[in-house]
Amino acid sequence: MEKRKRGGCCGWFLVLLVLGAAAFAVFVIMRHKMLKSEPVAAPVPGPPGAVTKKYADALKIAMQFFDVQKSGKLENNPISWRGDSGLKDGSEEKLDLSKGMYDAGDHMKFGFPMAFTGTVLSWAILEYGDQMKVVDQLEPAQNSLKWITDYLINAHPTDNVLYIQVGNPKVDHSCWTRPEDMTERRPLTQVNTSAPGTEVAAETAAALAAASLVFKTTDPTYSSSLLKHAVQLFTFADKYRESYSISIPEVQTYYNSTGYGDELLWAASWLYHATGDHAYFDYVTGANGDDFVEWAKPTWFSWDNKLAGVEVLLSRVSFFGSKDASDGLKKYKISAEAVMCNLLPKSPSATSSRTQSGLIWVSEWDALQHPVASAFLAIVYSDYMLSSRTAKLWCGGDIFTPQDLREFAISQADYVLGNNPMKMSYLVGYGDKYPQYVHHRGASIPADEKPGCKEGFTWLDSDEPNPNIAMGALVGGPFLNESYIDLRNNSMQGEPTTYNSAVIIALLSGLVTTSSVISLANVVASSVTIWRVELYYIVREINGSPFRVRPILPVWVGYGAPDPISRPQCITLRSHCVALRSHCLIIIPRFTRLWRAQDHLDELENTSDRSHSNPINVALLSSINSDSQSSSSSSSGDVIRLYRSCHDVSRPDPISSIPLSPGLTRRISCAPGTDTGSEQVLSDPHMRDSWEIIRSTVRRDDDSHIRH
Repeated sequence: MEKRKRGGCCGWFLVLLVLGAAAFAVFVIMRHKMLKSEPVAAPVPGPPGAVTKKYADALKIAMQFFDVQKSGKLENNPISWRGDSGLKDGSEEKLDLSKGMYDAGDHMKFGFPMAFTGTVLSWAILEYGDQMKVVDQLEPAQNSLKWITDYLINAHPTDNVLYIQVGNPKVDHSCWTRPEDMTERRPLTQVNTSAPGTEVAAETAAALAAASLVFKTTDPTYSSSLLKHAVQLFTFADKYRESYSISIPEVQTYYNSTGYGDELLWAASWLYHATGDHAYFDYVTGANGDDFVEWAKPTWFSWDNKLAGVEVLLSRVSFFGSKDASDGLKKYKISAEAVMCNLLPKSPSATSSRTQSGLIWVSEWDALQHPVASAFLAIVYSDYMLSSRTAKLWCGGDIFTPQDLREFAISQADYVLGNNPMKMSYLVGYGDKYPQYVHHRGASIPADEKPGCKEGFTWLDSDEPNPNIAMGALVGGPFLNESYIDLRNNSMQGEPTTYNSAVIIALLSGLVTTSSVISLANVVASSVTIWRVELYYIVREINGSPFRVRPILPVWVGYGAPDPISRPQCITLRSHCVALRSHCLIIIPRFTRLWRAQDHLDELENTSDRSHSNPINVALLSSINSDSQSSSSSSSGDVIRLYRSCHDVSRPDPISSIPLSPGLTRRISCAPGTDTGSEQVLSDPHMRDSWEIIRSTVRRDDDSHIRH
């Protein structure tokens, strides 16, 4: 009995020991797994990186569909089979509504989706204009945007009147002709105080406000005009609240609105970014947000519903604005996270609205709008996370990273471009196989034919492929079973739209290279600043005129920190200098305030808060001349002088912390306690045979950012 008792105790002790060891082992494994899998914030991306060829090629093709859709007197028309059309649009009301774009495969101008096209295109330019520029698509994007906004301005002749439609859909759709050969009457439809249209007026306000930021530096006068119309239209939309689907029941057939609350929030968000007026911020974060948003309930971004776009757009204020975010702003960010978790295929809350191959699929009509628009939001949010060094996104109990969002966006883009069961591109003109029977009047009729209204239907019913390629058209897309029927009469799948073009251009612009969206300066809060480090080099003019200074490597290395110039990211500049060898001239740190309403991309030369910054005023003076040759440098190389303010000599000189290439030397003189200009001399003996004297000023070109 005694032995049995002792044996039983030992047995239980061994069991407990084993269980304890097992529990400890599980703890160690789980801890190791967590530590191993816990994402770490990646470095803030720099300027546009290597170009991804397939996305660059696709972007160039997609951009062309805007030229296909243009109405009016065409300028520098690149589409051989298109000509002038709609020249008398608006004339019955003594307005010039000849510009703008035809909505789809017809010749209607619907203001609601056209304004959405303008808003999304503006957003894409603001976020990814630097990447567009790398592949020569920024200027075409800006030109197409202005073609839309010129029309929208003219469609708003007085404060409370907005023309929202040109043409009669019933009449237009009963004809099959080229736009150049239209003969039918094209009546106008308007919203006003008697027949309000809150959603279309607010969407137009959003488009004009966003576009005002795009043109703020290149055309300030035009930007101011856009903003004036945006403010007036928002006031009209908010004061006279009524859906245009109720005021004008005829619009329900084609672009019926499901509500106007999302457009009011969308417009106010863009006006906040464009003006900096906190009243718009209060508008979206106050009672209106609670009235119009079902918090943390994901929605689909489209021409009809902008809530997901609002949530992502306002999340940038949370990422880059004041850290003391209001409760209302926090709710938008939580809702944006819910949208992202809904999209990620491995998220616990992932949507089931997908094809078997993983394409987001919501609607039979225009099926590709939702996956492409969702992918654009995902790539933007991913870049917001990267730029703010936010390492993780929580979806339920699972962690996801910016790279996960990017991979989702890539999966949707690749599906569109041909990685799908049909093995075809849904972007017309891209790849070896794409739709040949696009539902598009102009593309289906030979340019030398001029059939009448009814005779043109011969071309609709023809078995021959379209004689003209609607280059860049994004067709409606596949059915849920991932099939596509390439018939001209199949408008459900085969008709392209301008707003589809806007979202695919936006998505491809985000994928064409890798860079930080912060480099486009999309920050509202004036307290948020970052350092911009630029590498410059000098090139010889062929015609013998003075040398030009060109930037070759802008790098953004932090935000909101007093001294981010010393961050580890700057170390990468050394390898760039070495790679450039003799072309590596100078590195200039600058304090830059980003995407402010008053100063879009304004590079500040002074700041009132000197304890928080050390701005550099740069002037390039003569490198070697009779007055300074003996005193500028003792080295054998030529010399460039860099002058800066010495207002804060107690702080470490930020220039001193930047690694330079071998052979590049420096001398710094700054009298302690003085506020006089100091001189920093950079000398590179490798350059002595390739430099000429740079006189007291350097000729400023479009690509030269030196202030003098």
